[in-house]
Amino acid sequence: MKCNGSLTMKQQRREYQALFKRKFHHVSGEMEELRRKVTETQGVIFRSHRYDSEELLSSRQYQKIRAITEKVGDDVKHWHQNGNFSQEGLDVFQIKRKRVYHELQQLEARLLKRPETWWEQSRPALINGSDKIANCIPKPLRNLFPKRSLQKLLINVRSTAKRFSEKTNKESS
Repeated sequence: MKCNGSLTMKQQRREYQALFKRKFHHVSGEMEELRRKVTETQGVIFRSHRYDSEELLSSRQYQKIRAITEKVGDDVKHWHQNGNFSQEGLDVFQIKRKRVYHELQQLEARLLKRPETWWEQSRPALINGSDKIANCIPKPLRNLFPKRSLQKLLINVRSTAKRFSEKTNKESS
């Protein structure tokens, strides 16, 4: 963007702000999509977050935000080095980039500090407990239990929890 000598400093600043608003337009959309995914849960009784932290930090949206910000930064650096961009424009860009990084850091902190759902907290203990109880019952006694026995109930709870966990992982892939 060539600096026009007939523009006042305020006008230049507004033009640069409009330029970066357009350049960072997609970042806003990706950031909103990432915010939505941080809080998205699934399930009725056994609610859990649809996306885990690692998955979101390596998501397409997260990578796209980083890539757009870096690309705009490279463009600005190139324009400035070639004399096509004033110091004022560089300053406006620095402010906008800091805001984007600050928003991204806040989102990361929110993601890493989000509380686990009841099911996410309980699932490992339920699976572990049912394994321990089932393993404590001697094999000959296991066959003596009626069809709706405690053992079958525990095994069903365990297998249901595992299936739900696997299904959750597959759906979020």
